Amino acid sequence: MNSKPTTPDLFAPSAPWWKPVGFREEQLTSEERKVYDVMKFHVGAARAIKQEEIAQMTGLSDRQVQDVLKHLTETHGLGLAASVRPPYGVYAIDTQRELDDYCGQLHSRALSQLRREAILRRMRPGELAGQIAAELEAEVSDR
Repeated sequence: MNSKPTTPDLFAPSAPWWKPVGFREEQLTSEERKVYDVMKFHVGAARAIKQEEIAQMTGLSDRQVQDVLKHLTETHGLGLAASVRPPYGVYAIDTQRELDDYCGQLHSRALSQLRREAILRRMRPGELAGQIAAELEAEVSDR
C-alpha cells in the first residue's frame, strides 16, 4: 500500500509517485529519454537496476548514465534513488517509506561531508552550514 505524498505541490496523487506534476517527457534530451525509458520499468527498491546495466541498454557510458540520472532528479524533479542494500542499483521511488529511507541516507551523507569540510577549513560546522544554506537559497532564486 502506497502512502500519499507529503508534498502535494510536487506530486499528483493520481500520478506515479516518482513523477512530478507537470513533468513532460517531450522536454527530455535523447540521452535523458533513453535512461528515463529504462527507469520506467524499475519502480520500487525491489526492482533496482545497476547503473552498468543501464549503460549497456542505452549505449551510454557509466559516467553519462550517472550524469543523466542526477540531471533527471535535479532538473526534471524525477524521484530516482540509489539502493545501498540488495538489490543494489537505482530505482524510481514508489512509496513514502522509500522516499524517507533515501532522503535519510542523503541527509546522513551530507552531514558527514559537511563535518569533514568544516574540519579541513578549520570552521565550525554551523558556520559552514550557514554559508551553504545561503548558496542554496541563491541558487533556487536564480531559477
